Amino acid sequence: MNGLIKVWNIHSDLDSKKISLELYKLFEGHKDVVHDVIFSPDDTHLATASYDGRIGIFSLTEDKKTVFEAHQGEVASVSFDSSGKQLLSTGVGDFTVKLWNLDAQPPTARTVATANDRLLWSSLSPDGARIASVGREQVVTVYPTQGESEPLRLTGHEQTVIKAIFSSDSRQLATASADMTVRLWDLDTHSEFFRLRLPDNWRQSNERPSPLWDFDFRCTPTGCWIAVPLTSGKLALYNLGQVDYAK
Repeated sequence: MNGLIKVWNIHSDLDSKKISLELYKLFEGHKDVVHDVIFSPDDTHLATASYDGRIGIFSLTEDKKTVFEAHQGEVASVSFDSSGKQLLSTGVGDFTVKLWNLDAQPPTARTVATANDRLLWSSLSPDGARIASVGREQVVTVYPTQGESEPLRLTGHEQTVIKAIFSSDSRQLATASADMTVRLWDLDTHSEFFRLRLPDNWRQSNERPSPLWDFDFRCTPTGCWIAVPLTSGKLALYNLGQVDYAK
C-alpha cells in the first residue's frame, strides 16, 4: 500500500534445510499500490506497474531509477520483450495497451490496442509477434504487434478475465477468469484446446471477490503445468503433460 518495492536474497541451509530471506534492495518512487513487478531478461532491472498511473524502471546493479507517467489511472501490468528494450503496459481505466521504447529518455510509447472496457492484464508473446489483453469485456483479444491485421477475439469465458499467459513457443495462450475456469487456447487454429473447472465449493457473493485471483502457466521439457492460488488458502496444481499439436 505504501508504494515500496522490496527485492530479497534467498538463502538455503543444506544442513538444517531451512530457507531464509535477506533484504537486497528497497526501492521507492511510487505514490500508490504497486500491482505488478517483473525482472528484465538479463536480470539487471526491475519494472513496476502502479495504481498511481506510473511505471518504474529500477536498476539492480546501480543506483538508478526512472519513474514516469504511463496511463490515465491505474497501471495493471508490465512485461519486457525478449531484448529488454521494450516494455508492454496495461491501463485499467484508459482501456489502453502501450508498448514503450526504453532506449528513449524519457521512454516513449505507442498505443497498440484500445479495449471496450476496463483492462486487467496484457501479455507479450515470447516471439514478440502478438499481444493478448483481457479484462471486464470477458473476451480474450490477441493483437499483432506489427501490421494492420484484425485482432483475434477468443470467446468462451462468462465473467471477467483476470490474466493471460503465452506458452514459451507462443503457440498457446492460457487465461483465467472469475467464472472459475482456466482455458488453454490454440493460436494456430484459433480455438479452445481445453478448459479446467476449478473447485467451486467456495461460493461467490456480491460482497466477496472471486476466489480465483491469479495463476501461472509454465512448460518444461517434460510437460506443462498450471498453478492457481485460491483465496481459500489452497493451491490448485494441474499437470497438463505434453501438448500434442497433431490431435
